[in-house]
Amino acid sequence: MGIGGSEWMIIGLISIFLLFGSKKLPDMARNIGKAIGEYNNTKQTLLKQVNQIKVSNNNNNTDLFHGHDNEKNWHIGKIIQGPVSTEREKLEKIALSLNIEYLNIPDEQLRTNILKKMKNDNI
Repeated sequence: MGIGGSEWMIIGLISIFLLFGSKKLPDMARNIGKAIGEYNNTKQTLLKQVNQIKVSNNNNNTDLFHGHDNEKNWHIGKIIQGPVSTEREKLEKIALSLNIEYLNIPDEQLRTNILKKMKNDNI
């Protein structure tokens, strides 16, 4: 016969009671409750800040560097929103973000131009 889950919980509660005593348990429970409340408050604050940043980024899509000062963290051109339906459309959006001419240029040549530009700019 093995010990089930409820038996382990009873053993755990009895051992906690024996280790800490009846006087310290209410204080421990109060401190745990405060810690959980503080955690939830911090989590809500962070979620609000993330949502505010998302909203402000959606409103400022015309910013070339998207508000980043650090050279490694900025994007060239506009951020591509959503999926693209064709390979050509993807190439055109990448070319536009790199300021490469893409009209009347075949796909292979455009792909080559993008790769050259990325190598020259160390992207």
